[in-house]
Amino acid sequence: MKTRVTCILVAILLSAPAFSQRILIDWPSRSMDCPSEINSTVQSEVVVRDVNDLLYQYEVDFTAKARQNDDFRQLFGPDTESLASEPISKCQENVSAAFLHAKQLSDAFQATRGLYPRKEGDLYESVSLGETLADWRRFASDNSAAITQIKSLHDDIQLNCGEELLKWAADPKSRHLVTEWQQVQVQVDVLKRWELRTAEGAVHNVVLSRQLGPDVDYTVKVTERYKGVETVNGRKEFECRPASNVLTLSAGTLFSSMPVMEFRAVKAPNISTNDDGQPIEVDGTRDILAVDGSSMSVHAIGMLNYRLPGLAFGKGRGKDYGVTISSGPVFRLSGDTEASSIGYFAGVSVGLWNRLFITPGVHIGQFSDFPANFYEGRTIPDQFGALTPTKRWTGRFAIALSYRTNKLDRPGVEGTANNLPISDTQPAELKVVTKTLPEGSVGQIYTKTLLEASGGAGPYEWEQTEGSLPDGLELKDGEIGGTPTQAFVSPVPLRFQVKDKNGQTAVSEALTLVIK
Repeated sequence: MKTRVTCILVAILLSAPAFSQRILIDWPSRSMDCPSEINSTVQSEVVVRDVNDLLYQYEVDFTAKARQNDDFRQLFGPDTESLASEPISKCQENVSAAFLHAKQLSDAFQATRGLYPRKEGDLYESVSLGETLADWRRFASDNSAAITQIKSLHDDIQLNCGEELLKWAADPKSRHLVTEWQQVQVQVDVLKRWELRTAEGAVHNVVLSRQLGPDVDYTVKVTERYKGVETVNGRKEFECRPASNVLTLSAGTLFSSMPVMEFRAVKAPNISTNDDGQPIEVDGTRDILAVDGSSMSVHAIGMLNYRLPGLAFGKGRGKDYGVTISSGPVFRLSGDTEASSIGYFAGVSVGLWNRLFITPGVHIGQFSDFPANFYEGRTIPDQFGALTPTKRWTGRFAIALSYRTNKLDRPGVEGTANNLPISDTQPAELKVVTKTLPEGSVGQIYTKTLLEASGGAGPYEWEQTEGSLPDGLELKDGEIGGTPTQAFVSPVPLRFQVKDKNGQTAVSEALTLVIK
């Protein structure tokens, strides 16, 4: 019998599911998967999945720094001036050819709906991520020759035309070539970034870190913007009302050491004593007190279970095991019709997946004790009348086995995210991620290098705290750019400090910059 009961319990425990504790929004379908239950404050994520971040910016309950996605608009600069009537060098030919490819690619890009959203009235249309990826692949395939050519020309100019770039920068008649070269660099940088962001396996999610707690309703607002302007159907609110297992109801059976006794009169031989004092039977019978019942009793129980914060254990996010304080009324199922069948029980439970509760504790109830001045086997006097048990209230050890029947959820509260008691998590520690700086060449536009940081809360502010940049280079909005005018090797290691919006700061490792 014990083996069968053990097998049943193990099967129940193993079948209990784990719970997901994150809010997942599928942006293309504008649908949400909300946690079914949250039983304690947990570190979680609000994930907006499959957003079209190739074109749009997204806000999830906070204002983020808008991304500059319309990179191809940077390709349009002032009209080029006529070349001087002097021999055209190979570098000039290459810059002009590369610039023509840049304009060709820009025109093709802007003509592709999935890459360049159209404006509908005051709003931009909303293009799905799938459509943008498909149009990008088609754009890259249709313009593969131009893309290959501009990359090849870019590399050749960067390698062989440093001195001429310096001359062009100093000559007003040739300065348009420097402008064209800068736009070619922007074009190639844009192509590389799009290729990286559209590569197989690239993830396009917006993730917001939040704490999720029990008995809290959440509203998640997602806003899609293009160049700072909302898109058509680009705003959506999602209501998340997770259930709570902090308070639960359960019902089951209580096994109590509260006795159940019934008293009755039974016939027994008359007993007397002989001269030696030994008992002997004599003629006739007498009535004596007999007791029926058991030292244990079985009751039905309903309990309210309060889960103690911090006392949840297990590997899963749902926390497989927890400790609760449990109490509730009990009802005796049978026997002892004299005493009250209603009692009360309280104890400390071990909850398994918040479905099965094993609860040792104290059962307070009434039971029928011996009639006054009687004990088992005592002779009942003739014509004594009815045997009236003595009713007593007492507390006895008991153990309950109950199963969850319902959850007690706080009624939903309508509102926006701004008036919900959402507690932001402490941001992750702010760190500077940049470990190295790329080399540069004299007279050549330095590859724009964006200093990177992680953690904290954006937007970031950057400043240089040690060393100095060479002439022609500057740090602006966390980006090092410009055209170095002389060879340079930083005599003092460079260090940069980043500060987030909360005032938290971090300093980079010692960095070295080389200009050849």
